[in-house]
Amino acid sequence: MLDHEKQELDSTAQSMRQAVRFLRVLWHRRIIIMSTLALCGMLGGLYYATAARIYEAKAQLLIVDTSRENNPTSMTGSHNDVAAMATYEKLVSSPLVLQSASTLLEAPVRELFGSQDSEILAEIFSKSLSVRGLRQTNLLELNFRSSHQDATAVVVAAIIQAYAKFMDESHRGTANSIVDLLQNEKEEVDKKIQVKQEEFLAVRKKVGDLGIKEGGKTMHPLVERAIQLNSTLIETQKKRLLLEASYQSLTEAIKAGQNIRQSLIAIEETLGKEAFLDSMGLGDRDKQTRISVEKQLLEDRAQLDTLQEYYGPNHPKVIERTRKIEQMQGYLAQFDVIGSPRSFGGDDTQLANTVANILNQRLESAERQEEWLQKSFERAKEESIGLTSDISQLDIVETDLNWLRQLRNTLLNQIASVDIRQENGGVRTTVVREPVVAERPVSPKLSLTILAVLTGGLASGIGIIFVIDTLDDRARSPEELQAELNLPTLATIGILEEEDFEDGIGLETVHMWNISDDAAAESFRTIRTVLVMGTEDSERIAVTSAEPGDGKTTISSNLAIAYQQAGKRVLIIDADMRKPGLTKLIDRRGQVGLSDILRGTEEVAEQASGLAIQTGSVPVDIIPAGRRPPNPGELLLGDRFAELLAWADGEY
Repeated sequence: MLDHEKQELDSTAQSMRQAVRFLRVLWHRRIIIMSTLALCGMLGGLYYATAARIYEAKAQLLIVDTSRENNPTSMTGSHNDVAAMATYEKLVSSPLVLQSASTLLEAPVRELFGSQDSEILAEIFSKSLSVRGLRQTNLLELNFRSSHQDATAVVVAAIIQAYAKFMDESHRGTANSIVDLLQNEKEEVDKKIQVKQEEFLAVRKKVGDLGIKEGGKTMHPLVERAIQLNSTLIETQKKRLLLEASYQSLTEAIKAGQNIRQSLIAIEETLGKEAFLDSMGLGDRDKQTRISVEKQLLEDRAQLDTLQEYYGPNHPKVIERTRKIEQMQGYLAQFDVIGSPRSFGGDDTQLANTVANILNQRLESAERQEEWLQKSFERAKEESIGLTSDISQLDIVETDLNWLRQLRNTLLNQIASVDIRQENGGVRTTVVREPVVAERPVSPKLSLTILAVLTGGLASGIGIIFVIDTLDDRARSPEELQAELNLPTLATIGILEEEDFEDGIGLETVHMWNISDDAAAESFRTIRTVLVMGTEDSERIAVTSAEPGDGKTTISSNLAIAYQQAGKRVLIIDADMRKPGLTKLIDRRGQVGLSDILRGTEEVAEQASGLAIQTGSVPVDIIPAGRRPPNPGELLLGDRFAELLAWADGEY
C-alpha cells in the first residue's frame, strides 16, 4: 500500500474516532441538549401563543382564449399559451385590478386593512397576494394572506370579480352588453322575489295557513274546524229530534192508556237494539249476572251439605254459609220480580215508564251536547270570518310572487337565446376553486414550530457542547485520553480504599508496601512489567500531571516499591518544588533537598549522595524537594539537574 493511501486511511480512521468521541461527549453532556430543547420549547410555545395568526385563502381560475381557432377550449397550456398565461398573471396582480377590487369591498372590510383609499389598499393587497400559473395548464392559482380570517376569502373573491370585470370590459361586444343588461335585470327580479317570498311567509305565518289544498282552494284549519263542528251539530240535532219525538210519542201513549207495544217497537230504532233489550230485561249482561249467581248458589249449597255432616246447625260456619245462601236466594227472587214486568208478558205500564226514563236521559244528554256544539260552532265561525282579509292578502302576495317567478324565467330564456360569441373573440374566465374562509392559520404552524424548536434546540445544544468540548482539555475516560494522545494505556488503577495504615508518615503507609495481593497492587506490577518489557530505556521514569492532586505521589511511591520488590535499586526525586507531595509524605518539608542541590555550588554527586537516603524501613532512596525556590522551572532546566540525572543513572 502506498504512503498517501495509508495517510488517507489514517485520516479517515482519525475522523471516525473523532466523530465517535464527539458522540460520547454529546451523550455525557445530554443535559445541555435537554436544557436547550426545553428553552427552545418555551420560546417556541411563547411564539406560537403570541404570534399573529396569518390566514390564507386560495382560488383557481381557468383561462381559455376563445379567439383562437385551433383548440380554443383546451384545458392544458400549449407552447403558445406560456406568454399569455404570464400576461394573465401580471393582470391579476396589476394595480388597476386591485384598485377595482378594493372598491368592491364593503367599508367594514376595507377598514380592517386600515384605509379606505383604493390606491393604498391596492398596495397592501399586492404585498399579500401571490399569483402563479400551474405548469402545463391554463390554471391560475391565487393566494392571499392576511391576519383577518374572514377577510381573506372576501378579498380573493373581490379580486376575481374585478379581474373578470376587467377582462369583460376588454373583450366586450354588443351581445355581452345585452347579456349584462339582462343579468342586471334578473338580479333585480331575484331581489324582489326574495323580498316577496319573505312577505309571503310572514303573511302565511300570521294567517296560520298550512298550505292544504282542496279543490284548488286553500282550506284553512279554522275554516275546516268550523265546517266539522257544523256537521257534528247537524247530526246531534237530528238525533235530539228523533229522541224528542220518540219520548213525546211514548208519554202521550202512556197518558192516553194506549197499547205501548207498537210504540216500543217503533222506538227500538231510536234507542238501539242493545239498549232496548237491556231495558226489557233481555240483555246479555242480565243473563250473565243471573247465571253467575245461580252457579255460586249451587256451590254454596254443596259446601253447606258437607259442613252439616260434621257440624251442628248452630256452628258458626254452618250459620255463615246458611245466611249467604239466603241472601243469594233473596237476590234471585228480587231479580225475577224486577225482570218479570219487563218481559213482554208482564206489566206494560212499568215497562213503558222504564223506557220513558231511558229516553228522557238520552234526550237531556243530546240537548247538552247540542248546546256545547252550538257554542263551539259560533266561536269557530267568528274566527273564520276574521280570516277573510288575511287570506285575501295571502292570495295577492302569492299572485305577485308567481308573476315575478314567470318574469325571471322569461329573462333566463332571453339570456339563453343571445349569441354571446357572435363576435368570435374574448377570454373566458372560470372559477374552478372558490375562495373559502380558512379554518386554520398558515402561520404560525404547529408542525413547523415544533420542527423549528427541535432543530434550534439540537443545533444550539450541539453548538454549546462543541464550544465547551473545544475549550475543555480534560479527559474523561482512558479511551478518550488514549485517543487524544495517541498513546497506549498501560494499566488502569481504581480508587484506592482508605486504610488504617495510611494515617502515618513515610513509605510504610504506601499501599504496595502493606497490601500486595489485590487488584491495585496487580495494576502497579502490570505497569512495571509493561515498562520493563515494552521499552528499551525504562531506567528513568518521570511521573507528571496537568493539575495538582492528580495522583503523582501515589503512582511514583507505589511504582517505586513495585520495582524494589522486583529486586531493583530505586531512587525517587521529588521535583515538584511548589507542592511537593512526596516530601510531605516522608515529613521532610522545609529541609535540604533538590532545590538546594540545583542552587548549590558544590559537586552534584557529593550533595546527591548525601541527600539520597532511605527513610524508614522501606529500602527506597528519596531526595526531597527541599526548600521552595522562587524559580523552580528555571532550576529544572539548568545543567545541574541534568548532572543529577546522570549521577542517578550511574548509581541506580
